[in-house]
Amino acid sequence: MTPLERLRWAVAPDQHRSVSLVLGAVLIIAIAGAAATLVDLPRAIDALLALVMLAAWLVGVLGMIGYFRWLFSPRAHDLTGVGPDRPKE
Repeated sequence: MTPLERLRWAVAPDQHRSVSLVLGAVLIIAIAGAAATLVDLPRAIDALLALVMLAAWLVGVLGMIGYFRWLFSPRAHDLTGVGPDRPKE
């Protein structure tokens, strides 16, 4: 996949994928932030952890864009009960 295709995949209006991207980003930011603040590490590793947190933040932003695109799409508020996220009876 090219980088542009990955970007389009990340911002696609899919609720489950978007929530997974956001929660994964929050988890990575929390772990890297805790490691950077609680453990006395060399400056090079602290800089690497800062880059990891920045990359996770970017993934979280892309996930939020995809979630908002799903939230404000007409399919998300389909009241017929039959849609891509609802089981058919």
